[in-house]
Amino acid sequence: MPSRPASSAAATGTDHCHILAAARALGGTFGFRIAPEYVGLTLSRATELATTNGLRIRVVGLDGRCLPIRADADSGRLSVYLESDRVVAAAVQ
Repeated sequence: MPSRPASSAAATGTDHCHILAAARALGGTFGFRIAPEYVGLTLSRATELATTNGLRIRVVGLDGRCLPIRADADSGRLSVYLESDRVVAAAVQ
């Protein structure tokens, strides 16, 4: 089955569950940064890459809804928003 291209949150201006706003606002603090290298990956592949990069992954939302999450600053974590099992927004803290 051919994979469909994931939408780019940065390109569309959509900020899924405020991932991008948090990364921009806290950029440089606690290591926050937007992580475009994960956009378009499946959750499985993003988890593999995050683990290789020494990060833990957390899903903050999927398919149009945000999930309840802690608002703590925890270094070494990748927050992702998914649509149809593909990452459309990601940020590292």
